Amino acid sequence: MKQISINGIRLGRKMVHAGRYSISGENTVPLYQILSEHRINMVCAGLHSINTAQVFSCCLEEKHRKQAARIPGCSPDLPDVCMVSIYPHHGNHQVPGTLLRMLGHAGIRFVQLVSSHAMICVVIETRDQDRVISLLESAFALPPSHTPYYQEIEEDISRFLQKYPETRAFYVEEKIKTYGIGRMPGLELHQTRCTLKELADAGEKMAGMARLDKKFYFVSAMPGPKDLYDLFLLTDPDTGGTPAMTADFISFHGPHFGDRYKILGTAMDCLAAGRVPVILAGCTGASISLVVPAGRGQDAQNALVSGFESP
Repeated sequence: MKQISINGIRLGRKMVHAGRYSISGENTVPLYQILSEHRINMVCAGLHSINTAQVFSCCLEEKHRKQAARIPGCSPDLPDVCMVSIYPHHGNHQVPGTLLRMLGHAGIRFVQLVSSHAMICVVIETRDQDRVISLLESAFALPPSHTPYYQEIEEDISRFLQKYPETRAFYVEEKIKTYGIGRMPGLELHQTRCTLKELADAGEKMAGMARLDKKFYFVSAMPGPKDLYDLFLLTDPDTGGTPAMTADFISFHGPHFGDRYKILGTAMDCLAAGRVPVILAGCTGASISLVVPAGRGQDAQNALVSGFESP
């Protein structure tokens, strides 16, 4: 099989996974809000609102393990994970489809998969990292000058703080700065609930969409009840099959890495104040992605103005 060209692979290690499953209407503070209050940065995050339930999943630096484990609703035994990020040529269905197909065929469980404008991140158990990297190198063609980049976030920051200890401070913006808030209306949202093994077939079908010369805008997958995966794919219209619904897509990018304390929470608060339902949300790299019901994209964009600045 011909390798698929991509822009790079990055491996982020020394992380833990935290998540929460809640029923709509429960009087609980969302996990992302609690993490923000404790100044715990989410390297990546994903949210699914399905029927009456909400599933939230996030990846944290290992140094926050003890602090996160004490949060009500979090498992006291947070699993060791790493985050593999793939940088595709934008909108190519082959990349997420091939990734899901490989993970399904190999039987490699993952705790979260979420995309942004520039990358697709999959969070896996640390013990599987070498196996996953080998699979990726066999399927994807990296630029000649690139090899998988091992990102040691904590070590890099520690060295910096040792040299410049006085620079460490929490900065809270009155309004969070962005490079602009984008909106794509009238997209198709496809939903699949399946086993890990069946994800291989779903990935094969997704990769085949590349022949239609259509783009994907957002992909997210997480384990749900009874070890079944919920997979969502947001694409251009007329990609085949029967979409679960039509939806609008909102995305924005800023000079931050990960959630960087309250960015996702602020976005959710803005939309709640504007009474705009959120179907899916994702945060990875320097991007926030939001999927809202069709026709509500403009309302969502207007609501975000109260918490975010655009050029």
